[in-house]
Amino acid sequence: MGLVIVSPGWQKIQLSMQTHTTNITGEQICDALWHLLDVVKGPICLLWDQNAIHRTAAVKRLIGAHKRLEIHDFPKAAPEVNPTEGVWAQMDEYMASKAIRTANDLKNEVRKASMRTRNSQKRLWACIAQSGLL
Repeated sequence: MGLVIVSPGWQKIQLSMQTHTTNITGEQICDALWHLLDVVKGPICLLWDQNAIHRTAAVKRLIGAHKRLEIHDFPKAAPEVNPTEGVWAQMDEYMASKAIRTANDLKNEVRKASMRTRNSQKRLWACIAQSGLL
């Protein structure tokens, strides 16, 4: 699960990620939203896809209780406008040449791939640029 976080005025960008070995639950979405509420002090304009996991009762309750969260959906079947898809593409590119033999290898390579993108402002801004949001 990934959040591309852009500051007001488009001055800073960062990536927040969580990895899971099972399908993500509404509670895990809530955990990510709590993290976002902790990291960002002002109003939050959240753009996300229309995945059903974003519409669970727990997520709806959390959003309803926090007026700082303004939610907008990306159009259905339009991953090209979602900057987080650029993150996944960069991670796929990095991992394509790796020899992954064990679950531990996979975990380590996912961590390395995410750090590669997280630590590069150029890569993160490229995710925004490819989405057309700039």
